[in-house]
Amino acid sequence: MRYAWLVLLWLTFTIACAAGGPVSPTLQATGSAGALASASASTSIATAPKQTPCELAAGMRTRVPKSVEGGWLDRALREIDRADALCPATANVSQAALLSVLIDLGEFARAKAVVATMEGRSDLSDAEKATVISARKTIADEDQRAASPPDEPTKVAMRKQYGVAVEAYRKNDYSTAVREFRAVWEVMRPQGETLHAATQAALDQARGVATPAMRRDFDRALDEMEAARGKVALEVPNGFGRAVRSVAWSRDGKWLAVTAHDVSSVFDVSRLRVTGRLVGHTSRGNSVVFSPTAR
Repeated sequence: MRYAWLVLLWLTFTIACAAGGPVSPTLQATGSAGALASASASTSIATAPKQTPCELAAGMRTRVPKSVEGGWLDRALREIDRADALCPATANVSQAALLSVLIDLGEFARAKAVVATMEGRSDLSDAEKATVISARKTIADEDQRAASPPDEPTKVAMRKQYGVAVEAYRKNDYSTAVREFRAVWEVMRPQGETLHAATQAALDQARGVATPAMRRDFDRALDEMEAARGKVALEVPNGFGRAVRSVAWSRDGKWLAVTAHDVSSVFDVSRLRVTGRLVGHTSRGNSVVFSPTAR
């Protein structure tokens, strides 16, 4: 039995040595061929022709209809502008889409320039002609509105109506809030803050499910705000820009307080929305608590 174990040990040692020995010429040849094939593939990938600017632009233009359909007007505008910068020769391809996006965003000055460019073309399709005619009418209506701004009594009435909308929103009467906010915006536009308030109320009414129409209105609201006071820096509406340090529930379970760096936020749990932010801390907040009375 002792000798049998010795033989088994010797066989195991012999097999292990053989496995670690030199590779056969056949295997060496196979490995060399594989290495050559890999090097050839890498060279092929490295030397593959890059897309030309106009090919890149064509790819961007194909994404525009989907962006417009989804209500992402700002995205569509950026796609068109980038494509035009890469390949001005094919700008005509997306001119009608550009004009529609500019009208929806309320950028009427730029829309006028696009209308003039399109009217100078002799190859407009029937659909493009219809887009131009519709745009011209909208621009004319807006020019007429701009020439007759609201008088003081109208402004006073709109401020009262805005207050009605705010009160309705506070009471979670979103349908009334949407109606009143939009009525004020229709009279006072461009007024991005009011349009944003109307669209936010509509989003709350839909329990956070955005529609293409809402996205279009949000983009126009932002465009109007930027036109009035420059680039707008938006905060994360229901999120945190820094690491969360502390959370606390109210005793009735209706409110959640969260501290993220130097900002404390209070959430209405039933609506999953921030109802208030406490700002102005000079250093990082490490803890947040509700008072025993939950006030």
